[in-house]
Amino acid sequence: MKILIAGANGTTGMHILLKNYQKIHNLQCMAWSGKKNKLGHPILADLGGNVDKVVDNMKAIIFSAVPGPKTGPDKTTAVDKNRTIILIDAAKMKGIDRFVMISSDGSDNPQQAQEALRHYLEEKHDADEHLKASGMTYTIVR
Repeated sequence: MKILIAGANGTTGMHILLKNYQKIHNLQCMAWSGKKNKLGHPILADLGGNVDKVVDNMKAIIFSAVPGPKTGPDKTTAVDKNRTIILIDAAKMKGIDRFVMISSDGSDNPQQAQEALRHYLEEKHDADEHLKASGMTYTIVR
């Protein structure tokens, strides 16, 4: 089974790789930078571009590509919301069976967050809700 890990070069993506590489040898590692993992099969791609070819023949996607709350509102909106939605929509169009979203604690109720985190959690919330409405089988990890 081919599984795509979007954000494979990040901290969470690397943890997912290290924990699962011995069990699943067909992990496809999507990263936007030129850094390559020593595990999995590297795919260099930009989430902001056309990801249709990246998701071809995948059975599942694990989305861990998140810049986090300290990158500023523009980057947060671009990655945590817009580019996540692009990947969700591409996965749905390709008939991918499962989507695992690495989200954030508090994204289910961003209005209750401290002001400094609110925008980040609102964007995560919107992406989570888009995934829920997609009709795909999904897991959201908070």
